[in-house]
Amino acid sequence: MYRRRVFNDAMLTDCETTIREMCGRFGALLVESNGEADHVHFLAQYPPLDELAGLLTSVDSTVINARMGYRYPPGAVRHLDDALLAIFGTRYLSLHGNAHREALLRTRLDKLSTPGD
Repeated sequence: MYRRRVFNDAMLTDCETTIREMCGRFGALLVESNGEADHVHFLAQYPPLDELAGLLTSVDSTVINARMGYRYPPGAVRHLDDALLAIFGTRYLSLHGNAHREALLRTRLDKLSTPGD
């Protein structure tokens, strides 16, 4: 059997609290959370991606590329990061998932904030 009985009530409560906070950061709603000693279940509801698509298409990638000084077109992840930095600024930096690269993103945000030559 691959399941181990590792979760107690306090751990399940902590997991729910953490997932609820993460959902709040990403604009999601934690609909249901439950578990037993050997597994947990979370059901989250995310808003439609149409809103995100609308935000991303509002960004002028030509201006971003000029300010960043790219010699070659950026990859998909860098392009998305740049657009999210342009839209949300320091709020994007403060996301938990960006903690390990905050200094790098801050440097890129500074470049985005400075008009090109």
